[in-house]
Amino acid sequence: GTITQIYTRIKRYIERHGHSEMPIDYDDEDGRLGILVENIRFHHAGLAGASPGPFEGVDYESPLNELEGWSWDLDKSLPRSKKEH
Repeated sequence: GTITQIYTRIKRYIERHGHSEMPIDYDDEDGRLGILVENIRFHHAGLAGASPGPFEGVDYESPLNELEGWSWDLDKSLPRSKKEH
């Protein structure tokens, strides 16, 4: 999806859960989200080497920086969920 769609989904998650600490295997009604969030944080942290990143040439950091409840901390990606419904 586009950064706008993913941003909207992250925002929705934060509104529901009060934080952005989403399990890596988290799916919402639009599909996989936890792994996308992990990729975004991974690239932001500079840990992806020469890989172009999830949104090549797109400023994905600014909208997330403005999102209340968002964290860039990789530790905020939880390894596995107790499946939430």
